[in-house]
Amino acid sequence: GDLGLFSISGFPDFDSFALSIVSGTVYHVETFTPLGVSEETDTVVAVFDDMNNEIAFNDDRSDCVGCTSELFFQADYTGLAFVRVEPYFNSDSGFVAHGPFELSVTTEASLPKSSAGGTTKPGRRAEK
Repeated sequence: GDLGLFSISGFPDFDSFALSIVSGTVYHVETFTPLGVSEETDTVVAVFDDMNNEIAFNDDRSDCVGCTSELFFQADYTGLAFVRVEPYFNSDSGFVAHGPFELSVTTEASLPKSSAGGTTKPGRRAEK
């Protein structure tokens, strides 16, 4: 469900959240603009396994009216994963996003047939 309202203040600021995951479960992670906020915060979302391997990533959702993020992943282990939300940063122009965002994590019955702009793949954990 909704995890709450957060804010990023520019590069290299990011927010990180621990997520208890269950093997075989599909997770839907998305950022969106809080009600009453007129300008979207351009977010980048990544999910890392408990060994800090990136298992899912999204910069802009496919229906990007603004630049919020959305991804799906299927856990291949039970334990902790970490969701990281950071601002979009363009090194060529120097543009750095900042501002408020809301984060939601829900479970789904299955991976979508086509991704909503994010990575759609099983979460992979490196062998210890």
